[in-house]
Amino acid sequence: MKAVVWSDTFQASMMVIGLFCVLIQGSIEVGGLAKAWEIAAENHRIKFLEFSVDPRERHTIWAFVIGGSTMWASIYGTNQAQAQRTFALPTLRKAQLAIWLNFPLLLVILYLCGLIGVVLYAFYSKCDPLHAELITASDQVSLFTSH
Repeated sequence: MKAVVWSDTFQASMMVIGLFCVLIQGSIEVGGLAKAWEIAAENHRIKFLEFSVDPRERHTIWAFVIGGSTMWASIYGTNQAQAQRTFALPTLRKAQLAIWLNFPLLLVILYLCGLIGVVLYAFYSKCDPLHAELITASDQVSLFTSH
């Protein structure tokens, strides 16, 4: 079990280092993280506190709370690999501590992925096949990408 814990620690460290590398290089390419954020905000991609109850609306608070709670409860409550790691700890207190220590590190990874998404949006914001007249309608994007 020690080998599993150490390999997981190494793997998580490499993931965080890789995410930072992508974020840094992407930020350099678009002129900085502030510039990327500005581009995303200008195009209405940065939305916080969207309380719409319309299920067709993307990324609302309700989708994050309900969907996120369900997903993370299933990962930490029923995922075999996660349950095995938790049950392998000698006491309930240590298992609780391990999960609570995991939480801030998970947030770091999630925030990095979100920031990378902003940077990627900014990087590709000028790549619009409709405006470049490579397609004639927005529903042809899948046709465009297959060529």
